[in-house]
Amino acid sequence: TVAQFSLFVRATGHITQAEKDGTSTTWTGKEWKEARGADWAHPGGYLTNVETMGEHPVTHLSWHDCRAFCEWVGTLGAGVLVLPSEAEWEKAARGVDGRIYPWGNESPDATRLNFNTNRLDSSPVGEYGAKGRSLYGCEDMAGNAWEWTRSLDGRYPYTATDGREDPQRIGVRVLRGGSFGVVQRLVRSANRLRQPPTDHLDGFGFRVVLRPKDL
Repeated sequence: TVAQFSLFVRATGHITQAEKDGTSTTWTGKEWKEARGADWAHPGGYLTNVETMGEHPVTHLSWHDCRAFCEWVGTLGAGVLVLPSEAEWEKAARGVDGRIYPWGNESPDATRLNFNTNRLDSSPVGEYGAKGRSLYGCEDMAGNAWEWTRSLDGRYPYTATDGREDPQRIGVRVLRGGSFGVVQRLVRSANRLRQPPTDHLDGFGFRVVLRPKDL
């Protein structure tokens, strides 16, 4: 969330890729457009802020920004925090029955998720409750914000040992889940978005996997 990411920034002084670039892509209500000064703390540009958005997903983040957050949390002693692999993300979203969407196979609508610009912006995490949750109780795995995975883009069937999970390899990384601005076909749990790890816009965020240190 915005609140969690802001703790990280205050503790480390991390400067995101969007801040370095001085611009990021935003939704104006009519079109996607580059906005000067847009970043995680100013999602619409210089004149906006996240003061009332603490429980919203943090956005405008690159893959490298997300990894930096995970590495910082790891230093706090709580365990090992990582981005999910593509396979982990999809299992959390689709369960054991190969469902099309996190809640099942029923078509998306405004009572289950934030998509198709019906809200014009992100919504607080968990706002859709049980109607939008996955089999495992994961919130907002469809819509709201695209989520970076740690995986490089690779062909299916998925093979974890083919190098796609190597964080040091250079290449296009995969995002899952869709965002508040995408149409129905893009919020399917099997849908994949492939982007360079330095890319960022107001629909790019992340979720994490926490592992005990002895794993």
